[in-house]
Parts: sequence; C-alpha cells; structure tokens
Amino acid sequence: MKALLAAMCVMFAASSEVSNALTSQLLVGRWRSDLGSTYYFHANGTWDRDYADFSDGGRWRLRGQRQIELTYIIDNKVSRREIVAVDRVVHETLYVRTGEAREVWLKQPSS
Repeated sequence: MKALLAAMCVMFAASSEVSNALTSQLLVGRWRSDLGSTYYFHANGTWDRDYADFSDGGRWRLRGQRQIELTYIIDNKVSRREIVAVDRVVHETLYVRTGEAREVWLKQPSS
C-alpha cells in the first residue's frame, strides 16, 4: 500500500511538472508584459516586441523548457542575443527574468 501511494505521488509530481513546461505551441501568440511591452512569437521562429513607440524583433528558440533565446536582428544582421529565464508557467502566464527585470507575461486572446 505504501509503495502504491509513493508511486502515485511520483506520477502526480511528474505530470504537474510536464503540464507546467514551456513549449513552442504555448509560446506562439501574443503576450503582454506587466511592464508594458507586447511580445509576438510566431510559429516560423520570429518574434516582435512593441513598447510605446518603439519596436524590435528577430528570431526566437526554446532552450530546454525554461529558457527562451531571443536573437535581435537589425538590418538583416544579428545585433545581440538575450536569454529570458522562465521561472514558472501557470496556464497561460509566464513568470520570467530578463537581464533587466522580473516580469509577468500574460497570453492574449487571438484576434
């Protein structure tokens, strides 16, 4: 009985972790940061960001289930790379850390 209970606990913990994993399918779409930026992640691996009257973008890729690598491209040249660390995934909310700050990204409905 104890072995069965232990096995069920391990299965529940493993399934919770998998459901909270960041996937490409989840990331694709429009995300609003609590700091005012709007990120657009496209299925073709490109991304854009709007903030006030400023915009930038480039290419994105997942590094494991907890990091997003953003490559900034200006005039068809790579200008820099940034790693966004994903601390938690709760449904369609990402708790992230960038080089500049901690942010909460909320996925926006498709329009």
